[in-house]
Amino acid sequence: MTFRPRLIALCLGATLLTPVAANARKHNTTVELVNFDGWTNAYSISNGIVDVVVVPSIGRIMSYNFTGHPETSPIWVNPDEMGKGAGDGWRNFGGDKVWPAPQGDWGKHMHQDRNWPPDPAIDPGSFTISRIDNGVRLTGTPSKAFAISINRNIVLKPGQTQVTITDSFVRSADAAGGADDLPLGIWSVTQTKGDETADLPFDPKSIAVPGGFVGIDEGTPNPSFRGTNWTIGAHDLWINAKGLKRGNKVGVDDTLGIVTDTDSHGVVFTEKFDYTPGGPYLDCGTDAQVYANDNPMYIEIEAHSAGRNLKAGESMSRTVTWDLRRR
Repeated sequence: MTFRPRLIALCLGATLLTPVAANARKHNTTVELVNFDGWTNAYSISNGIVDVVVVPSIGRIMSYNFTGHPETSPIWVNPDEMGKGAGDGWRNFGGDKVWPAPQGDWGKHMHQDRNWPPDPAIDPGSFTISRIDNGVRLTGTPSKAFAISINRNIVLKPGQTQVTITDSFVRSADAAGGADDLPLGIWSVTQTKGDETADLPFDPKSIAVPGGFVGIDEGTPNPSFRGTNWTIGAHDLWINAKGLKRGNKVGVDDTLGIVTDTDSHGVVFTEKFDYTPGGPYLDCGTDAQVYANDNPMYIEIEAHSAGRNLKAGESMSRTVTWDLRRR
């Protein structure tokens, strides 16, 4: 992955963003317009310890790395889609995005037989960007199919490696129809590089998910499935994408609210999220999932919020926290 910053002073909302001296980066969080892998409208958030790259035109975070070391980013970027925008059909850009759960209801929302692909108003969607304290906000335009807008607050405070991502679903006050009859959950999908191994904790005594984990196919549970790329422990699943001939997915009852991803160079990426006892979790009762893809090779870390029915004028939010360290 190539990262060639192009620093530009510009007005973002009401805030003037300008390049700052390198030594100031150690103390302050800065936001700068950059050219990232062909996306000329990308933004780099940096505190001199770690950098986060956001591409508003596709609603994604595309990199999270130690400052000066882009190779340490765990995020997978599809080399065939670099610099592209929305086109005909769904594009697998890589990066981190947010979808509405459960996938098993997508067809109902979009009035189609299949639960794939996602609504193009959501992925890639159309997002504007504005500056907030120590980060940025992505504001999405409404999806008619789901009767929601998606907002993402991405915050990197000075002096730390942690990034907080707060995703919100907002139902407009004039939303009409039967959309509020279907519950929604916030579902973040983080695509990481194929040389990584995900550690997915589970509760073997789970009531919601018997045994603590279950195979999933487009929102449909397959309790008897076991992936050849899974290593099953007493309380953890370790999952990689090596040697796969077909992608597979597993969901768990992760009462710890944490998933860890380690690459072959010893960089450890951790995602933490709130666990709500009793949920309800709308995708087969699971609150955390990992999907391993064969070609191209990558690992998806997926975290779900508890579901709820949104009435007109209501909203829901969920925060995940990322951390990056060397083993």
